[in-house]
Amino acid sequence: GGTGSANQLDDYEEGTWTATAADADGNTGTATSNARYVKIGSLVYVSFVMNNINTTGMASSSKFEIRGLPFTCNEFNYGAGSVIHSNINLSTATNVTLVAGAEVNQTRIRFFESSDNGAVNEITSNYIIDDTADIHACSLCYFTNS
Repeated sequence: GGTGSANQLDDYEEGTWTATAADADGNTGTATSNARYVKIGSLVYVSFVMNNINTTGMASSSKFEIRGLPFTCNEFNYGAGSVIHSNINLSTATNVTLVAGAEVNQTRIRFFESSDNGAVNEITSNYIIDDTADIHACSLCYFTNS
């Protein structure tokens, strides 16, 4: 719409991507997943579900992540989003929330627990209850240079 070229939508794309459970050392696990994305200009919206996450072979003290984002997160934005999950052991602090973040200059998502009046901590593979953890829904937006 609009009369100027700056108002024209000339970059729209949607599709699927492969979400892979992994640790920060590059060890991958297995899970059943379904992942989609929409890219409008430089804004990328991703969503996925992942069931029965198997962490066999992952280092328990290594950061847990999802790899395979369809576009690299740019250097100016650390995209964030929400997570609905089960069988992921978070701390016992008051009002703990699990949030997802696209890592700058990477194609991966890391997860953080945040609590009322507490610190933000990245979760590690040992938070995931092997073969029973599920991410029922995760969605986030981030910017790309692609």
